[in-house]
Amino acid sequence: MAGNKPSARNKQGFLNPSQQWLALTLLALLIVIAIFYFGVGFGNGAGNSG
Repeated sequence: MAGNKPSARNKQGFLNPSQQWLALTLLALLIVIAIFYFGVGFGNGAGNSG
């Protein structure tokens, strides 16, 4: 039981824990940016950007 690593079980086609965290953070950032872009952009006039 002491030699059983729980991270080995997590390698079922998933990324490493650290990479998973990074991917999740990037995904959250992308969602926030998208919401900001579409929400604020369309809220303040979509055709007023350029």
